[in-house]
Amino acid sequence: MEHPFIFVLAVLALFQFASASRNCELLPELPLSISQCRDTLLAEQREKTALFALAYGEKDVDTMMSYVADPYIQHNPNIESGKDIARRYIKQRLSAAGINNNVTRVISDLNYALLHVHRTQPGRQGRVLADMYRLNGTCIVEHWDVQEDMNPEAKNPRAYF
Repeated sequence: MEHPFIFVLAVLALFQFASASRNCELLPELPLSISQCRDTLLAEQREKTALFALAYGEKDVDTMMSYVADPYIQHNPNIESGKDIARRYIKQRLSAAGINNNVTRVISDLNYALLHVHRTQPGRQGRVLADMYRLNGTCIVEHWDVQEDMNPEAKNPRAYF
């Protein structure tokens, strides 16, 4: 092994963030040559992403935000960057009467996670959302989204989902 000391540090860092009491941990700067830890990190990220998706569907904003790091970069044109700003915005959006978010699929890799969401609300047309998150370790550090109103006269029976 070319750099055994660095490998040991990487393994210790992974065990440290995996056993921490917080829901997410930022990774320390590590050499890219340490690929032995990739599968462990990917499994941890997928577990955390699934828990985040569950909290999203249940409108549990506090649990959702426990997976978000600060600083948090936001690309939604309607809100500014920042974890506290995101918390307030999400609470306000999800508190609307009868709103329901059904997370239909979750896709993740080492750097990104994507939630495909069907949002319904009484008296309103359904919406399709794709929320994409950049990850550092198991923390969400950046967010993009796209949203579209569902067309009730869509010609494609598989449209949207």
